[in-house]
Amino acid sequence: MAIQLLTSSKSATDRNVALAKKSLDILLARTDIDFFRVPQMSELWDETKKLAEELRQNYSQLVVVGIGGSSLGPRSIHEIFYESSQTHQVYFCDNTDAIAFERLLQSIPDLKKTAWVFISKSGSTLETLAAYDFTSQFYNKKGISFIDQTYFVTEKKSNPLFNLASEHKRPILEIPLQVGGRYSVLTPVGMLPAAFMGLDIEAFRKGALSAISMKERIVSVSAYSLESFDRQEWITLFWHYSSLMKNFGGWIQQLWAESLAKARDRHNQTAKRASTPISAIGACDQHSILQQVVEGSKDKLVIFIRIGSAESSVELLKQTAFPENKYLINKGFGQILAAEAEATSIALTQSGVSNLVLYVPDLSENTVGFLFMFWQMVVGTVGEAMNINAFDQPGVELGKRLAKQLLSSSKLS
Repeated sequence: MAIQLLTSSKSATDRNVALAKKSLDILLARTDIDFFRVPQMSELWDETKKLAEELRQNYSQLVVVGIGGSSLGPRSIHEIFYESSQTHQVYFCDNTDAIAFERLLQSIPDLKKTAWVFISKSGSTLETLAAYDFTSQFYNKKGISFIDQTYFVTEKKSNPLFNLASEHKRPILEIPLQVGGRYSVLTPVGMLPAAFMGLDIEAFRKGALSAISMKERIVSVSAYSLESFDRQEWITLFWHYSSLMKNFGGWIQQLWAESLAKARDRHNQTAKRASTPISAIGACDQHSILQQVVEGSKDKLVIFIRIGSAESSVELLKQTAFPENKYLINKGFGQILAAEAEATSIALTQSGVSNLVLYVPDLSENTVGFLFMFWQMVVGTVGEAMNINAFDQPGVELGKRLAKQLLSSSKLS
């Protein structure tokens, strides 16, 4: 079993359990949403493996250019498995930060041995297209043909990226039309960089499939989240007890925030309120935000995610320079982390703060694939229960339009 529910400080009502179960069934019956069908799209996985093998043979570096859902998933994979790839390095360009962009270009050890993959669901993302133009300009100044080192991941329909790739006969991997950007990590968006690193993407696929089959666990966490909303707990804090999960926390934040925070429901009525997601890392954030959580407003649900491999230790402490630390003798670093996680959960329960503790055994490809799909299923289920469209993001579009208007005017020239 890839995920276990260890403890919960409160329980969900039968009403919310029944609502979550019904909502999961509705989600799985939808034919206009395909993120949970991605593991069964064998041709997509085969094409990803084939292109990754070609890239590994010809390049030692890969730059992933994307933003939001086109970057957070691949970044999560890279952070967790960074040590797995010593010969093939992955870099990220996911913001229009001039300093970071210029540092990236200067840090690449061999431009000719570097492939660039441009990722955009719509194929028209401002930041991604701008990165292409500026990088092309940089390569041209060096006298290197940039287009020959470019690869594209987008929808296979007319859009700026697809049209550019088609014009120059460059490889294109597909983001299926009915898979949203923030739900796309198990498509080539995340799996191409993973395979380039030498990871076993078949294990990611199997992990995702097993998550879909764990309906009881999906229903439990979904119902607990709905119960939290009923208690007016308007902050959901995802607290991972592993330093390798910082970017994964960012991925969950986007998934939850863009999917569940909607002004109108499907009947054009005022939508039900959803919580604001926050990500934290244990045990370090016990020293930054725990005071607020324990003694601040009781408006939070804390979801602890404990990682078995992070709590295990090969090396045990045999002696200490501090008499006060005698109780650590014959214990490992991981045991300290486990004790801190358990103690924090108990402290929150005693302080009246809602929390539940989830446990996964390790951070293997199988488990990480499971986690990606599991949280997508939970968010999709909660969205169905709230009767909202969890697969659009209308609140993001206004800012995009205004930015393009400003850049088109003389104000920023």
